[in-house]
Amino acid sequence: IKEMIGDNILEKSDKEYRLSLNWIKDLEDELDIIKKNYLKESEISKEPLQSRINDFVSELGPKIREYIGKDEACVIGVSGGGKFFAMGLFKYLLKEGTKINYCEVDWRSEKEDKYLFKKSEVENKKLILVDSEIYSGITYRIIMQNINKIKSKLKIKDIKFVADRDIQGLADFS
Repeated sequence: IKEMIGDNILEKSDKEYRLSLNWIKDLEDELDIIKKNYLKESEISKEPLQSRINDFVSELGPKIREYIGKDEACVIGVSGGGKFFAMGLFKYLLKEGTKINYCEVDWRSEKEDKYLFKKSEVENKKLILVDSEIYSGITYRIIMQNINKIKSKLKIKDIKFVADRDIQGLADFS
Protein backbone atom coordinates (compact mmCIF):
# COMPACT_ATOMS: atom_id res chain seq x y z
CA ILE A 1 0.00 0.00 0.00
CA LYS A 2 2.85 2.39 0.84
CA GLU A 3 4.38 1.71 -2.57
CA MET A 4 1.07 2.43 -4.31
CA ILE A 5 0.72 5.68 -2.37
CA GLY A 6 4.28 6.56 -3.34
CA ASP A 7 3.45 5.87 -7.01
CA ASN A 8 0.33 8.09 -6.69
CA ILE A 9 -1.98 5.18 -7.47
CA LEU A 10 -3.74 5.36 -4.09
CA GLU A 11 -4.69 8.30 -1.92
CA LYS A 12 -5.30 8.13 1.80
CA SER A 13 -8.28 9.99 3.22
CA ASP A 14 -8.66 9.63 6.98
CA LYS A 15 -8.48 5.85 7.48
CA GLU A 16 -9.62 4.96 3.95
CA TYR A 17 -7.70 4.42 0.75
CA ARG A 18 -9.01 5.16 -2.71
CA LEU A 19 -7.69 5.20 -6.25
CA SER A 20 -6.17 8.51 -7.30
CA LEU A 21 -8.27 10.33 -9.90
CA ASN A 22 -5.05 11.56 -11.54
CA TRP A 23 -3.83 7.98 -11.85
CA ILE A 24 -7.16 6.95 -13.40
CA LYS A 25 -6.91 9.82 -15.92
CA ASP A 26 -3.33 8.81 -16.78
CA LEU A 27 -4.52 5.24 -17.27
CA GLU A 28 -7.31 6.42 -19.59
CA ASP A 29 -4.78 8.44 -21.62
CA GLU A 30 -2.55 5.38 -21.94
CA LEU A 31 -5.52 3.28 -23.07
CA ASP A 32 -6.33 5.88 -25.75
CA ILE A 33 -2.75 5.60 -27.03
CA ILE A 34 -3.01 1.81 -27.06
CA LYS A 35 -6.30 2.03 -29.01
CA LYS A 36 -4.72 4.36 -31.56
CA ASN A 37 -1.69 2.11 -31.99
CA TYR A 38 -3.86 -0.99 -32.22
CA LEU A 39 -6.09 0.52 -34.89
CA LYS A 40 -3.08 1.74 -36.86
CA GLU A 41 -1.81 -1.81 -36.99
CA SER A 42 -5.15 -3.46 -37.70
CA GLU A 43 -6.23 -4.72 -41.09
CA ILE A 44 -8.64 -1.80 -41.49
CA SER A 45 -5.79 0.70 -41.36
CA LYS A 46 -3.80 -1.19 -43.97
CA GLU A 47 -6.42 -0.21 -46.52
CA PRO A 48 -5.05 2.51 -48.85
CA LEU A 49 -6.17 6.02 -47.90
CA GLN A 50 -7.79 6.74 -51.28
CA SER A 51 -9.82 3.55 -50.98
CA ARG A 52 -11.00 4.60 -47.49
CA ILE A 53 -11.93 8.04 -48.82
CA ASN A 54 -13.86 6.51 -51.73
CA ASP A 55 -15.76 4.18 -49.37
CA PHE A 56 -16.45 7.08 -47.00
CA VAL A 57 -17.84 9.27 -49.80
CA SER A 58 -19.92 6.51 -51.40
CA GLU A 59 -21.46 5.50 -48.07
CA LEU A 60 -21.99 8.89 -46.43
CA GLY A 61 -22.13 11.25 -49.40
CA PRO A 62 -25.76 10.51 -50.34
CA LYS A 63 -26.89 10.77 -46.68
CA ILE A 64 -25.16 14.11 -46.27
CA ARG A 65 -26.52 15.32 -49.61
CA GLU A 66 -30.02 14.44 -48.39
CA TYR A 67 -29.40 16.23 -45.08
CA ILE A 68 -28.25 19.41 -46.87
CA GLY A 69 -31.23 19.35 -49.20
CA LYS A 70 -31.69 22.68 -50.99
CA ASP A 71 -29.70 24.62 -48.41
CA GLU A 72 -26.20 25.93 -48.94
CA ALA A 73 -23.41 24.24 -46.99
CA CYS A 74 -19.74 24.43 -46.15
CA VAL A 75 -17.58 21.31 -45.84
CA ILE A 76 -14.85 21.91 -43.28
CA GLY A 77 -11.69 19.81 -42.97
CA VAL A 78 -10.80 19.36 -39.30
CA SER A 79 -7.47 17.57 -39.05
CA GLY A 80 -4.65 16.36 -41.28
CA GLY A 81 -6.50 13.21 -42.35
CA GLY A 82 -9.88 14.88 -42.02
CA LYS A 83 -8.92 17.35 -44.72
CA PHE A 84 -8.54 14.51 -47.25
CA PHE A 85 -11.96 13.08 -46.38
CA ALA A 86 -13.50 16.57 -46.41
CA MET A 87 -12.08 17.32 -49.85
CA GLY A 88 -13.43 14.01 -51.20
CA LEU A 89 -16.86 14.78 -49.77
CA PHE A 90 -16.72 18.36 -51.11
CA LYS A 91 -15.93 17.15 -54.65
CA TYR A 92 -18.78 14.62 -54.51
CA LEU A 93 -21.31 17.21 -53.29
CA LEU A 94 -20.13 19.71 -55.91
CA LYS A 95 -20.68 17.11 -58.67
CA GLU A 96 -24.16 16.46 -57.26
CA GLY A 97 -25.04 20.13 -57.73
CA THR A 98 -25.00 21.10 -54.05
CA LYS A 99 -24.37 24.77 -53.31
CA ILE A 100 -21.25 24.21 -51.28
CA ASN A 101 -17.85 25.60 -50.41
CA TYR A 102 -14.80 24.28 -48.55
CA CYS A 103 -12.59 25.55 -45.75
CA GLU A 104 -10.45 24.19 -42.90
CA VAL A 105 -10.23 24.81 -39.15
CA ASP A 106 -7.37 24.72 -36.71
CA TRP A 107 -8.92 22.58 -33.98
CA ARG A 108 -5.99 23.09 -31.61
CA SER A 109 -7.00 26.70 -31.05
CA GLU A 110 -8.77 27.33 -27.75
CA LYS A 111 -10.12 30.62 -29.12
CA GLU A 112 -13.03 30.46 -31.52
CA ASP A 113 -11.85 33.58 -33.38
CA LYS A 114 -8.73 31.68 -34.44
CA TYR A 115 -10.83 29.61 -36.86
CA LEU A 116 -10.57 32.52 -39.27
CA PHE A 117 -13.85 31.77 -40.98
CA LYS A 118 -14.89 34.37 -43.45
CA LYS A 119 -18.47 35.20 -42.60
CA SER A 120 -19.42 34.55 -46.24
CA GLU A 121 -18.08 30.96 -46.00
CA VAL A 122 -20.51 29.97 -43.24
CA GLU A 123 -23.29 32.56 -43.03
CA ASN A 124 -26.76 31.02 -43.49
CA LYS A 125 -25.17 27.64 -44.27
CA LYS A 126 -25.13 24.17 -42.82
CA LEU A 127 -21.62 23.23 -41.67
CA ILE A 128 -20.32 19.72 -42.27
CA LEU A 129 -17.23 19.24 -40.09
CA VAL A 130 -15.17 16.29 -41.35
CA ASP A 131 -12.49 14.38 -39.44
CA SER A 132 -10.89 11.08 -40.35
CA GLU A 133 -11.26 9.54 -36.89
CA ILE A 134 -12.63 10.20 -33.43
CA TYR A 135 -10.61 8.35 -30.79
CA SER A 136 -10.86 10.21 -27.51
CA GLY A 137 -13.36 12.89 -28.51
CA ILE A 138 -11.07 15.77 -27.51
CA THR A 139 -10.95 17.29 -31.01
CA TYR A 140 -14.71 16.91 -31.37
CA ARG A 141 -15.38 18.53 -27.98
CA ILE A 142 -13.07 21.51 -28.58
CA ILE A 143 -14.40 22.23 -32.06
CA MET A 144 -18.07 21.85 -31.19
CA GLN A 145 -17.78 24.02 -28.07
CA ASN A 146 -15.97 26.79 -29.92
CA ILE A 147 -18.11 26.74 -33.05
CA ASN A 148 -21.31 26.67 -31.02
CA LYS A 149 -20.11 29.89 -29.33
CA ILE A 150 -20.00 31.69 -32.69
CA LYS A 151 -22.95 29.91 -34.33
CA SER A 152 -25.48 32.70 -33.87
CA LYS A 153 -22.94 35.47 -34.47
CA LEU A 154 -22.10 33.99 -37.90
CA LYS A 155 -25.76 32.98 -38.59
CA ILE A 156 -24.85 29.30 -39.06
CA LYS A 157 -27.98 27.22 -39.80
CA ASP A 158 -26.77 23.92 -38.39
CA ILE A 159 -23.63 21.95 -37.64
CA LYS A 160 -22.99 18.24 -38.22
CA PHE A 161 -19.82 16.31 -37.44
CA VAL A 162 -18.73 13.52 -39.79
CA ALA A 163 -15.95 10.96 -39.28
CA ASP A 164 -14.71 7.93 -41.18
CA ARG A 165 -14.09 6.09 -37.92
CA ASP A 166 -15.82 7.02 -34.69
CA ILE A 167 -14.77 4.98 -31.67
CA GLN A 168 -16.64 7.24 -29.22
CA GLY A 169 -19.93 7.38 -31.17
CA LEU A 170 -19.96 11.20 -31.25
CA ALA A 171 -20.29 11.90 -34.97
CA ASP A 172 -23.63 12.68 -36.56
CA PHE A 173 -22.55 10.65 -39.62
CA SER A 174 -19.88 7.91 -39.54
